Amino acid sequence: MAQRTIHYLLGRLLLREEPVGDAERFLLGCLLPDAYADLADRPATHFINRSIPGMHYFDYDAFRERFAAQMGDPLYQGYCLHLLEDNCYRLFFRQRLALSIDPEDAEQVAALHRDYRLLNARIVARYGLRCEVEHPAAFAREPLSTVAAFATEDFLAAFARDFTEKEEGELRFLTEAALEEYLDGCYPLCLEALRALRHGGRLLPAADLAWTDPK
Repeated sequence: MAQRTIHYLLGRLLLREEPVGDAERFLLGCLLPDAYADLADRPATHFINRSIPGMHYFDYDAFRERFAAQMGDPLYQGYCLHLLEDNCYRLFFRQRLALSIDPEDAEQVAALHRDYRLLNARIVARYGLRCEVEHPAAFAREPLSTVAAFATEDFLAAFARDFTEKEEGELRFLTEAALEEYLDGCYPLCLEALRALRHGGRLLPAADLAWTDPK
């Protein structure tokens, strides 16, 4: 999955061209799929679909169907885009970088997360990002809260630290150039999707972005 500062950055970039009304609510949605209380809840918050043998994808079509009545809300639009971005990210890793991170391989996952921490300060500085999302007091009353157990308060506290903490070291999987290439490819698709969500258009079927499971 893409790191939370990348999701936040994409949300900020999208708002420049497609204002949604409640920017903070939209940006919160862009982060929420990663705010699960337990790692075991990740398949639920990401709507993982394994119906294609040997493949899986984050099923934003299933998300839209489940929350059809709420899709005019920026919170739900941001959540849907997070799932799209993660699909793009997995395909970018496999097709462009020829890498495959096995979520069951603790060493690989730890190395990837370290890359994320190393890149946080660079992303924040380059794009002039500020942390402008706060814990939603009424989140427990959101229909979205029924997806899984969310630890929004702890998650957003950790997210706020991404803007101040710095780590030194060498990148293993990601580079700044690779990150920029991912953004260049993902952003136009996300902008088209956001406009479709807001104005009644169609999104690329989520299954079209499925990737092969690690062997």
